[in-house]
Amino acid sequence: MKVPYFELLNPIGFQVETVGRIHSPRLKDICMKGYNTYQYALSLLLMTPKDFVERLKLLLKHGGQEMPNITPEEIDQLDVFTLLTLEEGTRTDVISALGFFISEPVEYEPTHQCFLVNPAKDEAGAFTVDGVINAKNWTLVCDVCLQCAYIDPPKEKKEHKYKDERTRKKFEEFYRKKAEYEKKQRGGKKADPDYELANIISALATYHDSLNMANIWDLTVYQVHDTFNRQRIKQVNDISDFNYSVWGGKDHQVDSWFKKMS
Repeated sequence: MKVPYFELLNPIGFQVETVGRIHSPRLKDICMKGYNTYQYALSLLLMTPKDFVERLKLLLKHGGQEMPNITPEEIDQLDVFTLLTLEEGTRTDVISALGFFISEPVEYEPTHQCFLVNPAKDEAGAFTVDGVINAKNWTLVCDVCLQCAYIDPPKEKKEHKYKDERTRKKFEEFYRKKAEYEKKQRGGKKADPDYELANIISALATYHDSLNMANIWDLTVYQVHDTFNRQRIKQVNDISDFNYSVWGGKDHQVDSWFKKMS
């Protein structure tokens, strides 16, 4: 789902039906919990069944064990929420990851295999919760959280209709190999250090008119990225305004400073 721009910008977050309120992580919270912990939280939200299996293979290999061969088709049938909740360790990791985006306490409920958001008892002794996170809405929760972290969530696969089973298998094999090729093509490229969160914080604290190292930590991750992009637009507009004031021209757009960012 597409989270409205206003909900992404505000500090208290977005009310997701049956789940509860999800907000962008605050820089102060990332400082308290650790940046590496935050990065790991994002990796859990981005995790696919294939990623889980590959990590499990590495863990077993380091322990001197081998994992039974699993075909790509079998991996595609796995449910990542089920995989992440099989063991107590990964369940704890998921709760920690959700803690960056959900202010209320989150607990795992083993009977129904789900996470409860803000479980409590009312005055009458009845059990209440703000929301439930399970296999059915896990993709939705990850989608909203990633948008709050200014990350594009993975694109959903479109369902194709095939005339027969043989055609379906051929096309699925083609798309699988295509995805593997694209991943290898991206694999050798490192993330641009200019756009890492720490560098963006440093740049904004230096060049912004009011943000500095004393107050920037009150912002959320989304607010930081949004302000950074606005700052880039402002610098371009300042140069354009200066050139127009000196040389004039017909193509100068006075209102470009508040154009909606795509």
